[in-house]
Parts: sequence; structure tokens; C-alpha cells
Amino acid sequence: FDFLPRLAWPRRSELTTEWRPSADIVETKDEFLVKCELPEVRKEDVKIDIVDGMLRIRGERKLSFDETKDTVHRLETFYGRFERLFTVPENVDLKKIRAEAG
Repeated sequence: FDFLPRLAWPRRSELTTEWRPSADIVETKDEFLVKCELPEVRKEDVKIDIVDGMLRIRGERKLSFDETKDTVHRLETFYGRFERLFTVPENVDLKKIRAEAG
């Protein structure tokens, strides 16, 4: 069966990659609301700031298993660092920007 593809196990370099969490931005009568999906990302691993008029959300989703003890057979979840940048409208008061986990 030489024509069949061989089963490829992930190499160490394939266990982490860049990823972009999805985001929703909604404007209400009182505010702009930015929601990012960050499953399995600890609050301590997320940084939010304003850089050159851009809202920057960055962080890292870390591996959820012990590489020295566990054998990975398939990995479809992205791990590693991420960064999202969004233009902040000129009418937004930067002093009122706040972040919360939810």
C-alpha cells in the first residue's frame, strides 16, 4: 500500500503556531463593546493597551498538557501568542476604556 499517506505525528515545532482569536465589535448608544473569544487563556496571560490610536489585545494560549509526560496524537487547537489591533474611533475617551473577563 505504498500509495497510502503515512500517519504523520506532530513535531515539536507544530505544537505552537500563531493564531488570531475571533472578535466582535458592537456599538451601543453608550459604548463600543469589543468581545474576543479566548478559550483556555488565563486572564493573567492577556494584555490590553492603546498604541498609536489602536486598541491592542495580545497574549498567549499555553499548552494544556505536559509535553514531558503526555503523548500528543492530534492537535487541532492553536496555541501560542496572539495579537489583535483595532482602530479606536476619534470620539472615544481613552480614559474611559476598561477591560473585564467574562
